[in-house]
Amino acid sequence: MNLLFMEMQHILFKKNNWEEMSQKTKKELIDEKRIIGKIDHTKNWKKNIANMFKNLEIIKKND
Repeated sequence: MNLLFMEMQHILFKKNNWEEMSQKTKKELIDEKRIIGKIDHTKNWKKNIANMFKNLEIIKKND
C-alpha cells in the first residue's frame, strides 16, 4: 500500500492522486473519508506511527 504522510497536518492517506489530495483542506479530506489515520505530534509520535502501520499491516505486528 502506498501511503503519503503530510507532516504539516499530521494525516495519513493512500498515495494515489496525491496531487489532487494535496490541494484539499484537512476538513475536506476528513469529510470525504480519505484519511487513514491522524498522528498527533507528541513525544510518543514514533510509537503511534509504528502502531498505526502495524494495524494497517504495513509492518509485521511482532516487529
